[in-house]
Amino acid sequence: MSSQSQFYTATQIARAAGISRQAVSRDLSSKRPGEAWEFSALPLEWQLEITRRGVKRGFSNGEEFLNKLPEPWICPLPWNKLPGKQQTKAVKLQKALARALGLRDDTNTTAAKAESAGLEDFKAQFGFEISARHWHRLFNRTIERDAGADEWQRLELYVDERAFAMPAPARRTGREFDHRELNGAFETLTDRQAPTAEDREFLWREMTAHYNDLCAATKRREHSAVKRSIVRWVFNAVPGLCATEKSLLRRFEEKLKDPHKIKDKRRDESGRPGQKLCATCRQLMLGGVVDLDGDYAQAWRRLHTAEALCPECLARWKFSPRTHKSYVPKSVIRDIRADVDSALPCRYGPRYVKLNSPAVRRDWSDTAPGDSTVCDDATPDHAILGRVELPLTFIEDPKHGLFIGRLEVLFAFDERTDYPLAWIAIVGDPALADAPQQKAHYNQVHQRLLFLRQHDRVGLPHKQWKFENGPWRNRLNDGDAVNEWQRIGFSSFANGLAEATGRRVRHAAPGNPRTKIVERIFNVVWNRMKCHRSYLGNNERTDRREVIQDFIARAKAGNEDARNELLPVPAFKQLLDAELMAFANEPQNAMRLPGVSPMEAWQNGIDGHSGYKDKPLEQIGWSARFLLSTHERMVTVTSSGIVIRIGRTPYYFWGKELEDFQNRSVLCRFNFEEPGILSCSPPDGGKPFIVHARTMPANTASKEQLAESARARASWTRKGKTIFDSLPHPFVFTVSRDSAHSPELRQYGADYTAELEKQKDERSAQERKLKRTRKSATAAGLQPEFVERHPDRATKFVEMQRRAEEMAAQEGNE
Repeated sequence: MSSQSQFYTATQIARAAGISRQAVSRDLSSKRPGEAWEFSALPLEWQLEITRRGVKRGFSNGEEFLNKLPEPWICPLPWNKLPGKQQTKAVKLQKALARALGLRDDTNTTAAKAESAGLEDFKAQFGFEISARHWHRLFNRTIERDAGADEWQRLELYVDERAFAMPAPARRTGREFDHRELNGAFETLTDRQAPTAEDREFLWREMTAHYNDLCAATKRREHSAVKRSIVRWVFNAVPGLCATEKSLLRRFEEKLKDPHKIKDKRRDESGRPGQKLCATCRQLMLGGVVDLDGDYAQAWRRLHTAEALCPECLARWKFSPRTHKSYVPKSVIRDIRADVDSALPCRYGPRYVKLNSPAVRRDWSDTAPGDSTVCDDATPDHAILGRVELPLTFIEDPKHGLFIGRLEVLFAFDERTDYPLAWIAIVGDPALADAPQQKAHYNQVHQRLLFLRQHDRVGLPHKQWKFENGPWRNRLNDGDAVNEWQRIGFSSFANGLAEATGRRVRHAAPGNPRTKIVERIFNVVWNRMKCHRSYLGNNERTDRREVIQDFIARAKAGNEDARNELLPVPAFKQLLDAELMAFANEPQNAMRLPGVSPMEAWQNGIDGHSGYKDKPLEQIGWSARFLLSTHERMVTVTSSGIVIRIGRTPYYFWGKELEDFQNRSVLCRFNFEEPGILSCSPPDGGKPFIVHARTMPANTASKEQLAESARARASWTRKGKTIFDSLPHPFVFTVSRDSAHSPELRQYGADYTAELEKQKDERSAQERKLKRTRKSATAAGLQPEFVERHPDRATKFVEMQRRAEEMAAQEGNE
């Protein structure tokens, strides 16, 4: 033992003692906190177990064993190079040992119980029983290969040794020759287990040419050995060419004796081989097949029926629709098939042609985690009910109706690691008395809220934003004028997303989903959620789930409580968030994430690039955050004030603050998070001020609210009335002639006017009296409704109460 004390980590101790790292950290941290411990600080039973295991492996003591711990086992062959049979066997063994390996950390579980569980799981996976001794051999082999790393998800730990054991070479007599020239021919085959007729013909020609080359370089007595050597080489490389090596040798000898037998005669045409249409008729047949979406029989039949082909081509083949209406000569099909297959995709359109064009594999090593954020929208395959906690979605209807249908969700993912950065959900508008239910839809403002949520959660991308086209190509994102996407009613903006954040904005190639990684993520997440309630299927038109569809129809009609089957928005949001994080923590096996999860790549980095731990994203300071949450422009204050529409929701801004700016322009900054607030600045650079949107309950507004709204509206229009009344009106003339009417009519009019004025005075006096009565009655404890319905009784009550108070006061004085 060394005189200088050495310290060992929890991983080293766990690997040496054969226990879990969690158990080591739990037991040792409670006694002596720290990240490393001396050998003497370990429990006695651990020291004995480490010493026993070390001595068993040839070490002098336990501490020497700790110093020279073996590394985790590495499989001699990559996983994709192992035989498929051995891969399947390893996957089954992983499932069979999973429960037993998990019971190792359970202190309440005995070894007998773990053994019983392991034997039971082995039989369930493989379908047959094994002895306890054999099971312990597999169990201990897996633990030793892991070497204490607890990486039980590694499938290589469960691979049988026979998968990479080199078989003993078979004893062969005679000389062996070099046939590596044939390997290039093997690589061109479609399937070595079942070569096609063209592959067979190609192989026979290559074997014959290789045999002739070797025979030219060897003596005659060695030609038989050359032939057998070639046959052995080809049979091992292409087992589907013949059933046995002996039959392959016999067939090869036949091809060598008669080279004409190399060609498969079964591929030749029967009857009149090789006859083709003339150039003109060929074009007619080719166009007809393409126009009929590849229907050769119907094109051939219709051309014959219409006698569109030339007489020579019509007479070349027999046409009998009554006995064989779908007959088409094979030579004609073979002649035009390549051109048909080349032209047919163009019938579907340029997008279809582009999607079926050759692809280019993209190398992602130039992109680091956090460099690029890709955003897209998706509609989950589940129905929900309720409303979402977001502004700008819809105005709450007075009947408190709920939306029943699909959400619209906007997502932001890291393009390199697929890690979900942020998402927001939007619901549709519920059905109203005069309008049906509107499906969920989003606009530019919801997109900016998504960017804002990503900024507040993790930060801005290092380099760029990547969007699709369509609704994502707009002024809030790009800053440029784009026709047909003026959803929020602004005619121009000061800046786009690039100017606000300093990051580049890119758009995916239109009509090509291969340029976006989010489509694959959506497919994975939606597949994970198929088992949850209210699943509607990937396509409601083709994948009809009749039970849930009928339930939704009854719920919308009011005949069923939607909560019986549908999840409310908050519950569905929690479910979606859980599934997204489960996907983020699930290891992937593709080229972009080889064996690591999005979370691991996002946190720790990939391809030599740093992750979020070492290189976090940048956030805008609190004083400049408004660049993301607001947008500003010059707005003209009209006679109706400033009206801004977000989708179907209007926001009306007017009041005393804007009265002096009527029909003038002001600089306004609209807040996406608080759409009811508008910040305005005078054009001459004066002090900014805030204007609130005007809202009022539809049916429950109080008289005070109505009166205040009327006063504000009167104040808003007073300026125009004042100007109008003070004008001289030089071009307007008023003519008044009393002599145009008789004296009796004029006298009647004067009496009527006097009576009308008298009635107005009486009504005004009555209203003032009623107002005083209302005030006194309310102070006396009467309900306002009673005063409105019975003003006389309320007045009498107030008068009686006043007299009673006076009498009580007089008695008190006496």
